Amino acid sequence: MTKAAAKTGADPIFIVAVEQFFPKNQRIIEDDLSPKILPLSIRVVTNLMRYGFIKDWVINYSEKTNPGIGGILCRKRYINDKLDEMSNQIDGVVNLGAGFDTLVYTLDSIFKLPIWELDQNVIINSKQARLIKIDNSIPDNINSIGIDFDHEDVGKILESNGYSNDEQIFFIWEAVTQYLKEESVKQIFDFLSHAHKGSKITFTYVRKDFLDGSNLYSMEDVHKRFVVRIPRSGRNFLKNMII
Repeated sequence: MTKAAAKTGADPIFIVAVEQFFPKNQRIIEDDLSPKILPLSIRVVTNLMRYGFIKDWVINYSEKTNPGIGGILCRKRYINDKLDEMSNQIDGVVNLGAGFDTLVYTLDSIFKLPIWELDQNVIINSKQARLIKIDNSIPDNINSIGIDFDHEDVGKILESNGYSNDEQIFFIWEAVTQYLKEESVKQIFDFLSHAHKGSKITFTYVRKDFLDGSNLYSMEDVHKRFVVRIPRSGRNFLKNMII
């Protein structure tokens, strides 16, 4: 898994955190933890969003350079709602590439379920340090696990941390596939295929026709920034991604 993935681990939660400065009736997600859990440099920027004129300028600029960025909030709300809805039908939650996501720390309906959060060590360590500073502890039901999805076996890592295929699990795989090699994505889908009957998964992906440039969906600037202009090594892992 690439360093680029580690750098983007906080980006979606930054968007959630900024939304907390909107009036409650305008929010897609309610999340008081999101502004607190971010790394220091991003918390400083987040706090600037308290000033309406700065927040409005940033949002307008983001919509011009990354059209539809609010979709990140929508997909997170969807995952939240589905997990809440199915909380009494599952035995646990696995978040593959959790980043700084706060869902499992804020959703009351899964408070007693066993939860596994997986991501690169640098993200897991930073997130744990922030949680301990905020609440002096990490909930006992949450297993935070460092992993390199491109070089380690998800199934073996989970099993060594108490996971069992005999239980119904809700899997979250959000904004991860585009950072992995094709073979890694296939291996994870193979692992998921052995999940217990009744298990659920929510996941995101980037369309292949966008990556190869055959359909840019009116997002030419985004394609230039994240596909054309990135280093060749980064381009390779994007183009090798299975859709």
